[in-house]
Amino acid sequence: MKQFKDNLTIIFILSMTIISTTVFGQITAATIDKYDTTNYPKDRKAIEAIKGIREDSMHFLNDDYIGVGAEGKAYYGYKDEIKSFIDNEVKFKSARRVPNTYFLRIYNGDAAIKNLALDIVMETPKGILSFRVLRVETFIKRKGKWYRMAGQGTLAMTKEEFEKAIEQFIKKN
Repeated sequence: MKQFKDNLTIIFILSMTIISTTVFGQITAATIDKYDTTNYPKDRKAIEAIKGIREDSMHFLNDDYIGVGAEGKAYYGYKDEIKSFIDNEVKFKSARRVPNTYFLRIYNGDAAIKNLALDIVMETPKGILSFRVLRVETFIKRKGKWYRMAGQGTLAMTKEEFEKAIEQFIKKN
């Protein structure tokens, strides 16, 4: 059993190291030219016009949406995600894009993936909460209209925060 735990710890550390390299390494000029971010210009404008989940419920297909918040909780349907904000008395104050982190890629004219980093400020019952989230959103096009199908927010960490998280994980296991 100890050998299994040791192997699990090693796998976790290697996985997190790979992930952290991605998180800590900001987008470079070489990366910007790597992806096709100009194809399907009309579709691109339509997707970019879709507002955030709090502001627009018309871009969900039969509530066939799954979201994962930065806190790690899964939401099945946009109403479930909205309810969590209401239940926790959380209100968005602002969401600002981090420069050079926005990529919208469209595939075959009917599927799209959006990646970006956002600096978020929220008002909570305990005070103002500020953090950076790395966001991935998936869209599909049905009968000429774009729909948001999935969203994933991951809390970005500094190198120090990441190292502390690994330490805490190892202590638990």
